[in-house]
Amino acid sequence: MHKTYANAYYRLTGWIKTENVAHTGESVDAGANLCLYGTYTRSEGLYGTNDWTHISMMFNTGSSTEVTVAGRLGYWSGTTTGVAWFDDLQLELLHIPTTIQNAGFESGSSGQPDDWWTESIEGSHTFLWDDSIAHGGSKSAKVSTTELGIGRWAQAVLVDEDSEYELSGWIKTLDVQDPSGQWWVGGAKIGVYGMDSWLAASTPGLRNTNDWTYVSTRFITGGTNFARVTCTLGQADSLFARPQASGTVWCDDLSLTKTRMLPRTYLSGDHIAMDVYTEDYDWFDDPVTYLAHLDEVYEAMRGLVNGVPYDGGLITVRSDASIYYGLLSGNPITIGPGHSWMDIVNTHGIDFGVPHELGHDFDLWPQSRLYMGGEMGFDGAEHWANFKLVYAYDVLGALYPGLTQDMWGHTVPLSQVGQHWVAVHARPWIDAGRTDYWNMHHDVYTGLLYTLVQRVGWEPFKETFHEYSRSALPAPPSDEAKVELLANKLSQYAGMDLIPAFRSWGFPIHAYPPVDTPTVTPTATSSNTPMPTLTSTPTRTTTPTVTPTRTITPSVTAPPSRTPSPTPTVVPPSRVYLPFNVIKIRELAQT
Repeated sequence: MHKTYANAYYRLTGWIKTENVAHTGESVDAGANLCLYGTYTRSEGLYGTNDWTHISMMFNTGSSTEVTVAGRLGYWSGTTTGVAWFDDLQLELLHIPTTIQNAGFESGSSGQPDDWWTESIEGSHTFLWDDSIAHGGSKSAKVSTTELGIGRWAQAVLVDEDSEYELSGWIKTLDVQDPSGQWWVGGAKIGVYGMDSWLAASTPGLRNTNDWTYVSTRFITGGTNFARVTCTLGQADSLFARPQASGTVWCDDLSLTKTRMLPRTYLSGDHIAMDVYTEDYDWFDDPVTYLAHLDEVYEAMRGLVNGVPYDGGLITVRSDASIYYGLLSGNPITIGPGHSWMDIVNTHGIDFGVPHELGHDFDLWPQSRLYMGGEMGFDGAEHWANFKLVYAYDVLGALYPGLTQDMWGHTVPLSQVGQHWVAVHARPWIDAGRTDYWNMHHDVYTGLLYTLVQRVGWEPFKETFHEYSRSALPAPPSDEAKVELLANKLSQYAGMDLIPAFRSWGFPIHAYPPVDTPTVTPTATSSNTPMPTLTSTPTRTTTPTVTPTRTITPSVTAPPSRTPSPTPTVVPPSRVYLPFNVIKIRELAQT
């Protein structure tokens, strides 16, 4: 544990050596990393087998006057395998500028340009402060590797919230290549990444051999205060993007310019609020009705799982920083800037993205331990978010026949989205007689479960989720065991043996005699707030029933308490937290 100044910026550095450290399919791919113990603040991960590699991270202490630094293998929601050694950890107080320092790489000493550091995230790289090649002046920054990997020069800057910036500079490349079949362009680029947010933006990747080329990108900061500007071969953001590249890149004469500030508009419903940039809000044809539909999605999901996230507090959908992904779950649900979201809502009356992220938020603990898989992917978080979304669409589709959605190139009414999932994904699996469930895509599993909805209705699923919300059973030990529990519970509540259906899809499960599930009374700290006991007549219809609530209070005042916490702690979009692995520490020198 180290004493620190409050609301100050620090750099944590150290050396990591790894042996067969694996990537994970879970929501946080952290590898071997440095971190602040007990928080989500960590460095980029190191993967595979690497000799001693220098790793660094920066953070703001917020109100804390002491921190505990650590070396770690894996993370919450990111278990992994392999061995990691950690050595010579150092903690340094920083003074962070608001503009790029030494943007032309002209000043420095001992072979190192001032204000810049290097990060070799994947693979082995050569970093050079090059005095033989330059765009302006006499020097530039060079990154090269003969192997595929991700390496970069980096510098930290402070930026203003809710502002647009332009990042630009000059790049020269030599034989830069992406791996064959990599769908995400890596190449050589200049990028900016949030150090206290999910901000991620970069110039287009340059490949092959190019003389000095001017590149630029504009981005929105959202809630970001602390960002990393990079000259990069390949790319690594704070979430999942890891496109690799090989070759050589030189960067020179970088510039970061603030172009404008973006005002916000706030609108609150019963359960959902919108905190969006005014220029985006004005793009909506009818934001009030759209927000009413989101409230109804919330009510539908609450009825399905028998609980609410965040202790029933308001969930905000917030326009935030530029990111490589459309939306991220949590509270707030964050969405990148731009009008594509509004265009979808204006066309169809509702979108796919926000209800899908609400589906993630409704994966409540502790019941999600009984159904949430992830070892093989078919029954992971994406499947269950989509399954809850299909239920909500069935609810809203019965109430509002005019609401539609684009599904794989076809515009269909909400009430037919589940049927479309069956036709596009489940039916080909069934018709081919496939049983290799370990290769099953989560969309296939969603469609297969909806074939059961078509047979027995939603009520058995609701009863199963409601029992899960009260259950004291331990988590089943595998994905197969979770499928077996689900199949048996659905059979019990449907009054029909559904085990053969699951077995025909390939799952090696068996029926077991129904038993009473022990129950517990949820504690006040549980995120699963129990609903009153539901009484209804069992039904086998496929259309669920809900009474919509449509009370909307428009407001264009500032949302409550938008002052950001100075502590750069970011919770990844996942509801499942797993213990981290045991690590080997050769020597931990804390200073």
